[in-house]
Amino acid sequence: MLLSTVGPLPNIGWMKANCDGAVNLKNDMAAVGGVIRDGNGASIFGFTRRIGQCLVLIAELWVIHDILNHAWNIGLRNVELETDSLEAFRIINRSSSTLADTLLVEDLFELMS
Repeated sequence: MLLSTVGPLPNIGWMKANCDGAVNLKNDMAAVGGVIRDGNGASIFGFTRRIGQCLVLIAELWVIHDILNHAWNIGLRNVELETDSLEAFRIINRSSSTLADTLLVEDLFELMS
């Protein structure tokens, strides 16, 4: 798995997963969604879901968790993941210890291994 910022189509043999989380600042209700596309940009899989009240960073981590989980469940392994959350990017690349002791982050590391 590769983790990157927004960019072009993936290399041949790879899929691209784009994901995002959003939180309503009035009531802290969050929703997440993502799409996985092949090397030609054709959609392979997409989803959205409400996750309840949480912080934006938690929503961003949940959407990464969900899209990786979906990719693995349908047999995809060569997945380039794009996120617009710099802090989530740092956490996943282990360059930030934010939330490092949470089950969500531990599950993300397990999915990526």
